[in-house]
Amino acid sequence: MKFLRILQEIGTGIGDPLLATSKDRAITAFERAVVSLLPDATQEEIPGYYTLKTDLSFSTNPADLKGLQMLRVKAIYLPPGTAINATVTYLEPGDLPNMAGIESLQPTVNDVFIHRVGNNLHAIVSLTPIVVLATQAFHLLYIKDYQTGTRIADEYDFSSAANHVFSSSFLIKCIDLAIQSLVGGREKQ
Repeated sequence: MKFLRILQEIGTGIGDPLLATSKDRAITAFERAVVSLLPDATQEEIPGYYTLKTDLSFSTNPADLKGLQMLRVKAIYLPPGTAINATVTYLEPGDLPNMAGIESLQPTVNDVFIHRVGNNLHAIVSLTPIVVLATQAFHLLYIKDYQTGTRIADEYDFSSAANHVFSSSFLIKCIDLAIQSLVGGREKQ
């Protein structure tokens, strides 16, 4: 679906199909909708935003993520075919305070716990881990961050074979959410 068509759909939903007065608002509402829906979207919905980094290293712990423009970690795992029998678990920030002093929540020799703080990933292992962080590469599957405010050409096609960054179903969700936010905003004014 081309960007202009998306904007026209939003305009139609708010009573301005020709975008005579609402194009800028439609762009902003669409961007907000994408940002809102992106973190929980499936790989089928946003194939152009799922990215696999195959050389994540903890040779210096924490691993630096600054160049990745990462919105959300989806999975971290050992590469397929790795002979090490270890479990890699991504922890949310709320999981960490419960670990201190509770032995059953701490990593075993087979565990690698990973958590994110800002632009860094920290690995937590037991005192005698089977995974050597300094030499082991990990795979990191993540969703890229959406860059709002970037000028998109009206003819840009989000779901063409060449681009295919968003599925049609995801774009429809974004259009519906954008319309809801604009209609809701108008009712409050």
